[in-house]
Amino acid sequence: MKEGNKYVYKIIMPLFIETGKSKKKKNYLNINSYRNMHFHINNKIKILYKDIVKQQFVPWGKITTPLRICFVYYSSTKRKSDVSNICCIHDKFFCDALVELWYIDDDNYDYINHIEYMYWGYDKDNWRVEVLL
Repeated sequence: MKEGNKYVYKIIMPLFIETGKSKKKKNYLNINSYRNMHFHINNKIKILYKDIVKQQFVPWGKITTPLRICFVYYSSTKRKSDVSNICCIHDKFFCDALVELWYIDDDNYDYINHIEYMYWGYDKDNWRVEVLL
């Protein structure tokens, strides 16, 4: 869904999602946390992630496919990190959210044929992953 060199949509996603009612816990969205999470927590985070996508991303019906998606990572520190460690979980949750919200029919290569991960720098006050479609 690219017009020339511009992406049409930009969705800003957090690098962690808080769970818990009385005692809040930050659940960081990266592969290291994901593989150690209990499946109940993982499911809760995926539902909360989908809600964040739904609040920010309201296309007019189905999205024209095939899509090009770019995940742009802004870190909270100047310390070096593995970009795919963070972006792969956003990739999984975001593509699943697109299907569950009925924006696309499936998230296979017929519907999403180009995915890229980028590191765009350090932003101490607003660390995030921007999803560009």
